[in-house]
Amino acid sequence: MNSEQKLKYDGLVLKTVPHKEAGVLATILTSDHIESFIIRGAKKLTSGTRIISNPLTLITFDSTNVEYKTITKSKILNNYTSIKDDLYLYNSCLIIIEKLLYFSKYVNNYHKLYEFVLFILDNINKNNSLLLIDSFEIKLLYLLGVNPILNNCSICNKEITEGFLSITNGGIVCDDCIVADEILLDKDLTNKYKLLYFTKKDELLKLNISNDSLNKLSKFIDEYYLYHLEFDSKAKSIIRSIKYE
Repeated sequence: MNSEQKLKYDGLVLKTVPHKEAGVLATILTSDHIESFIIRGAKKLTSGTRIISNPLTLITFDSTNVEYKTITKSKILNNYTSIKDDLYLYNSCLIIIEKLLYFSKYVNNYHKLYEFVLFILDNINKNNSLLLIDSFEIKLLYLLGVNPILNNCSICNKEITEGFLSITNGGIVCDDCIVADEILLDKDLTNKYKLLYFTKKDELLKLNISNDSLNKLSKFIDEYYLYHLEFDSKAKSIIRSIKYE
């Protein structure tokens, strides 16, 4: 390894933890991986590196090429100001960061994940569209390899255009295969789920889905993550406490 060589990255700061007296260790998502970098002086109020160490900040930077990589030069590409100025919006985006920190090590295609995350954040920053949060969570299931079966009945395998999305069966079920007391999305919400999954990212903002439907979808998504991945979102709990105070 050439320790004199400088490495160049673009990346999204996800979290930081204190490092030594005045620095932080920043977890950063890039198009290739998720990795930790030392940012020296970031805890000092007058430091020029303090601003780049804030979570939810997109930066371009150089780092040393050693085992404990240190950022030597950096510039902010996007501070997502509109998101950070809105407490509810900011906490909603923490749902994305929480899942990235927990699940990114299981993702094989970092490039696709990185590009989609930046698209989601950029458009939330510009448009305040929270349907993009649901879309991110749904499409992440695909990258994790546990997305629901959406074109065939998950029990009898019959091809169907409409059905009920089932958590326990991991996909839609037809009218003939419904089991009593099962957690299901009705046909209307299942169709909306499919829209969020199949719609190309550039077309997502054209979707017209009510907040009530998005809230119901969000709760279903939480149950799906809990059942299939044993993941319970703390960020979602915070969001709901803020929303209903």
